[in-house]
This record gives sequence, C-alpha cells and structure tokens, in this order.
Amino acid sequence: MRSRKRTAVVLGALVGILAAAVSVPSVASAFCGKSTVVRDYLSGVKRSAPIREVPALGELPFGPARLHLEAVGSGLATQSERIGFNLTNRSVSSRRLGVMVESEHFKVSPGGKVLASLGVKRRNLESMEGDSSANFLYRVPATPAYYRVDIRFSRSGSGRTLAAYSLYTRVMQPRVDLRVKIETPSVVPGEVARATLLNMGTVPLITPSYDYGFRVQAFTGEKWLRVPDNPRRLVPKRGGSWQLPPGTENRGCLRYLVPAEQTPGLFRFAAFGLQGEDLLAEFEVTGQPSYGPSIRSFQPSLAQ
Repeated sequence: MRSRKRTAVVLGALVGILAAAVSVPSVASAFCGKSTVVRDYLSGVKRSAPIREVPALGELPFGPARLHLEAVGSGLATQSERIGFNLTNRSVSSRRLGVMVESEHFKVSPGGKVLASLGVKRRNLESMEGDSSANFLYRVPATPAYYRVDIRFSRSGSGRTLAAYSLYTRVMQPRVDLRVKIETPSVVPGEVARATLLNMGTVPLITPSYDYGFRVQAFTGEKWLRVPDNPRRLVPKRGGSWQLPPGTENRGCLRYLVPAEQTPGLFRFAAFGLQGEDLLAEFEVTGQPSYGPSIRSFQPSLAQ
C-alpha cells in the first residue's frame, strides 16, 4: 500500500512538472514570426563574381581555439562607414599565431570586376594577447558603389596560404519602402487571419515594439476600433529595439485568430507612423463556421 502511495505521489509530481513545462513559453516565443530575405541587394555581384565568405561562427581552420574572424560592414550600407575584418583572440591568455595577415580594399563594378585598389594592409602576427583584436578596416564614402575587401592568412616565413576570405559591400541611397500584404482576404470565425510585413527599402525598420506596432482593428460602420489580441501576446521581457532588415519579409507576426462567435464584418491590421508611413491590410470575416452558428456580437475595445 505504501509503495502504491509513493508511486501515486511520484506520478502526480511528474504530471505537475509536465504541465508546468507545457505552460512555460519557449525561447522562440520571444520572437514575432520569421523573417527571410526576399531581395538580396548583392545577389548580382555575388552571382557574377562568387567569393568565399567568413564562416558563420567565425572559426578559422588554423591556429588556436577561440581565434575569431568577423566580417564588418558586409552587405548593404546607406552612409559612410568602415568595412573589412576584425580578428579577435577571445581567450584570456595570449596565443602564438605565427601568421602574416594581408588585406586589400577594392572598388568593383556591379558584376564584380575590379575597378581600382583602394588600399592594402599587412601585419605580421606572431602572437596575440588575451582579449585583444586586430582590425583590418577601410572607410567607404556614402556615394553609391560596390566594394570588396579580401583578407589572406599565410604562414610566417614560408608564405603558405592558410585561409582566404572576402566580403562585398554595396552603398546605396537611403530609401524607405515598407509594405504590408494580406494573406487571407476572407476568413470565417475560427480561422486565423494573416498578413506579411515587407521591407523593400534600403534602411532597416527599427521599432521599440517586438510586433512592429501592429494592431487589429474592426470597422463599426463609422470608425475603426481596436480589438483585443487573439491569442494574447507573450511580450518578451528584454528591452531594446527590434529590426526588420532591408530586403526581408516577416511572416507569422501579423496574425489574428477570429473568435468562433464573431459576426461578419471588416477588419484590418494597422500600424501608424512606421518610418513616417501608415500601413494597413484589410480582411473580411464572412459567415459562420459550419460547426455551429452564434448570436454573440463582438465588442471592440476603445483603445486606438
């Protein structure tokens, strides 16, 4: 009997733990939707003149552990900035390297052809102190153009190449072009209405709101009124700003589960003043689901 009681207690505790685990939001819930690249402003030059980019984790195939290489300014720029590479010893101890590092800065055509060499840097790194960095950076002007920076590591004395990488940077005029596209023009109660947010400009969308400031509104026949979030949002605790980079779209953040008792009407996803623009995407709730009618009407919030 005591054994059965102990088993029941253990099972009860396990059920409680599992229930708690289910109710705790995952790390992924702190992010709103999924962002993907839809317009790569460097696709043309990369296709015409492919390069070997720095590994995603910055790990180098030679030398000691915790030696990290970072590409700085790779991608799209809309102002004068420094581009190139940063080599860091992330260990607290000094490390022996015995390498010669050479970097070169080029101006290139949209097809990747070298138009001019704009600078060369060479540095013999026999060792690096702990928590120290070596920068190989060059400044580019705000004038629209394409640039490439190469970096090569060779063994000191022998000249044998150990690794070589490159990056492209394209400088463009700053341009705001935000769009919102409805994915579900018509839904019935119980379905999820969705919209996609697109940043087709050349500057990032930066906002203090993790859901980009979008709300769902319903039209009463005279004005638009905000409706409560459905499902209720789990607002991340971390502070700071949220970004949607240039040439990317976000899907899954703008969503609204239409209540099963919702009466037909006109709704919209709305955000006002995002980089000076108002973004609106309308959808219509039509009819009732087949699994049962409802006589309840929706009560909009007075919050705008």
